[in-house]
Amino acid sequence: SSGVMVRARSTPVDPMASMVVIDLASSASSDSDHELDADSKGSTAADTSAKPEWAAGSQAAKRRRCEHAQAGRSSGAAGEPALRALPSESDEAFARRLQLQEDALSHQRLAPAAAASFSSSSSDVARALGVSRFAQPLNLWRQRTLAHQSFDLEVPVASTAGSSSSASATHRGAVERLAELPPNMLVESAPAVDVCGTPFEPLLFVRNVDRCRGRLIAGRVLDDLISQGRSPPMPRRRARGGIVAEWHHVKRSPTPWRTGVRALSDLAAKLLAALQADTALVRRCPALLHSRPWNDSEVLVTTPGCSLGRHTDAQPEGSLLFIFCAGLSCRSLAWPAGRLVERTLESGDVMIMDGKRTAHAISAVLGDTSPMPQCPWLGQRRLSVLVRQCPAP
Repeated sequence: SSGVMVRARSTPVDPMASMVVIDLASSASSDSDHELDADSKGSTAADTSAKPEWAAGSQAAKRRRCEHAQAGRSSGAAGEPALRALPSESDEAFARRLQLQEDALSHQRLAPAAAASFSSSSSDVARALGVSRFAQPLNLWRQRTLAHQSFDLEVPVASTAGSSSSASATHRGAVERLAELPPNMLVESAPAVDVCGTPFEPLLFVRNVDRCRGRLIAGRVLDDLISQGRSPPMPRRRARGGIVAEWHHVKRSPTPWRTGVRALSDLAAKLLAALQADTALVRRCPALLHSRPWNDSEVLVTTPGCSLGRHTDAQPEGSLLFIFCAGLSCRSLAWPAGRLVERTLESGDVMIMDGKRTAHAISAVLGDTSPMPQCPWLGQRRLSVLVRQCPAP
């Protein structure tokens, strides 16, 4: 009788990997092959045609292939050890082991070329998608974001305030980078101001300060962050992220209010100057007359499900705090002189107060309220930029 005995053995192919080799040892003599009938031969031929090259053919063909492979390997390529049959190893097993090692070495040789080809094809795809329109820091931001986020990010670039709105037509409502704000943004018409505080604790709400429901504010912040190589905060739902003052991390920092971001400090100065021009408003809020330099800005991003309890800020009192809003709306609470004032801050609004003197809170971030719902950054997030005056000398 004839049969096939299967033996599994783990044989290392190279120092980096090991493969399982199946040795086929025939327990029958070669004469038994000639005693097969026609049906058996037909089925054997069909099975043989489906087998790989190393398992097909007669014993003599296998032996010749093994001898040829041994002769080629005996000299050995540079840096590659010669492969020889083991003392108790059959011809078929050696042929298969040789084939496996050849495949592994071929894969190692082709790996660098495949990586270069992938890099080249990725560059071609990037050019086809128009990624060359993005600044290099934004490309780095996209790579980091796509590695950790489940959504794609497409933010068109606008290098000047007067650039066309064709990108907005393609990406409806998306935030565009803005290198500078329009110089006459606060001159053409005075913003609507809601005064709710007291002379000692000012509380003002300025509506739609950029006349674009926060698009210009967000675009200016986006450009400032990307120009510094920073990643705009993009927290997931029910989470928050941001760039905050050093004091929150190191209480004894020699520069406690430093963030390295100066976003919208120029707009805060222009808005304060516009408010100072209103003499009636200044009489109600004398704190508006205090013109001082500005600390670094804090950039905070929240999502629906976030809230902030009642608190006062750590910065010294006597400094005005400007909170610029973009994206989702929120319900804001403040207690000037202990009296509750509740307002809904919408995209483009600014809240002005003394964050140390006046307690304030956020009860809810309202979903589906962004004027740019298709924006990957602020379609379902709220941006608040805190610009605060330096403490009094």
